[in-house]
Amino acid sequence: KYLLQLSEVTGPEEVGSKGWFLVRASRAGFTIPETVFVSVQAFHAFIRRRRLDEFIAELQHKLNENESQQSWEPLAARIRKAFEEAEPLEELVDELEQYRSQFSWLSNHPLAVRSSGVKEDSVDHSFAGQFETLLNVEPTSRAILAAIQRVWASEWNWQNIVYHQKKELPLSNIGMGVILQRMISPSYSGVVFTMNPTGTGEKEMIIEYVEGLGEQLVSGQKTPERVVIDRTKWQPRAGSEQALLNHYPELPQYFRDIEKEFDMFVDVEWAIENNRLFILQIRPITKLQPVSSPNYLWTDENVGEVIPDVVTPFSWSILNPIVNGAFLYFIRKSGLPVDADLQLFGLYKNKVYFNSTLFNKVLQNFYLQPEKDGQDGTRNKLSVLVKLLPRLMWVGYRILRLTRILPQEIYRTEREYHQNKTRRPSVAPQTSPQESLQAMKNVLEYQHFVMGLHVSCTIMGEFFYQILDKLAHSWMEAERVIGAEAMLQGIGEAESIRSGLA
Repeated sequence: KYLLQLSEVTGPEEVGSKGWFLVRASRAGFTIPETVFVSVQAFHAFIRRRRLDEFIAELQHKLNENESQQSWEPLAARIRKAFEEAEPLEELVDELEQYRSQFSWLSNHPLAVRSSGVKEDSVDHSFAGQFETLLNVEPTSRAILAAIQRVWASEWNWQNIVYHQKKELPLSNIGMGVILQRMISPSYSGVVFTMNPTGTGEKEMIIEYVEGLGEQLVSGQKTPERVVIDRTKWQPRAGSEQALLNHYPELPQYFRDIEKEFDMFVDVEWAIENNRLFILQIRPITKLQPVSSPNYLWTDENVGEVIPDVVTPFSWSILNPIVNGAFLYFIRKSGLPVDADLQLFGLYKNKVYFNSTLFNKVLQNFYLQPEKDGQDGTRNKLSVLVKLLPRLMWVGYRILRLTRILPQEIYRTEREYHQNKTRRPSVAPQTSPQESLQAMKNVLEYQHFVMGLHVSCTIMGEFFYQILDKLAHSWMEAERVIGAEAMLQGIGEAESIRSGLA
């Protein structure tokens, strides 16, 4: 069965995480709009019947090989196009006709068609904003089926695929349910965070709202009114907008009840139609989980000076692949095995911190660790050299490898930059929105690559600084040592490469 009513759903594997949250809310007594679900089974049947398995397997192979987005994006676009243009499933067409005759709202009212991925809005993975939501869909079979397939197609957008690649989630685990809802015509709509995600945490609840459709708030088309609730008194803080609570003073307690029912802090999209509150979506606030285990040392040393302000999710979506991607580039180029999900920079309460523990662990691969001196303070230098020889050769290989690779990459990048600069037309050509978006993606990808080169060269500068300093202390008499710092005076920004001393 490809269409399910609320009473027929038994778990998130049938309708996706977002759909399951709505089912749980409805069964707990919270009001949701009239709703039916397109099952995850329908999504998988569509892939099999339309013979898309081989294209998905090819895409998975490209991701496994860490190929660039430019390499796999055409294939992903082909999959999206197939989802949007292929014939609907015959069984789904028949079931939809039966439901439209059974439920008048499916044939007489505009619809909201929302994604409900198997992992979407789950506690472990958010995928927030990565899938399609279509509003005011015409209540005809043709329009509804086209909307369903368009939502399915959004599973294969580049943001979602990059997320899977980053998290090492296999594409075979992808599954998408779809939510069909009567379109609400609200007087007010908004979003509530049952704890403040940017500041005081558990002490505050944040309610943001607009008049009319909440899509204006979510998409940033309209600046919302904001109510800050003190969770210790369950009263609005001084300076908060009061108009909404004057009309609906029960809202904070209602959202608190949802939080209790789900036993977690949640982010809720809601709407008020004819003085009746409807719940449209419920999501766990996943970003408030600790960024690491307590055994990691996170610090804002240096990074707090460069990025001192609170970072929004949009800003982090740009910064994250730049800062973390740059260190991943260096580690891979050095020949070290690396977890694709390695995070040397992370967010805690929307501030950026640096994982000093992981960074030092990576650098240990480039340092020698001689045996400790004996109790008499002496040691056999030859025996120490013999013991350290394999590690000396391996460390030397890594440094020489980077010394050879990085200049080649720099020269190639410089040539490509000048070639592209000379080819640039004097008058900007007319481009479609899709072409402009792809051009921006290409610029960001190029920026990530250049940042990787920059960070790699900085770390190599630190290595050579340390090597020079250790050689100076080893070869010169103790009272006459001239260290690397003194020898490098006049070179300019030599001090900036001393990351190991930060």
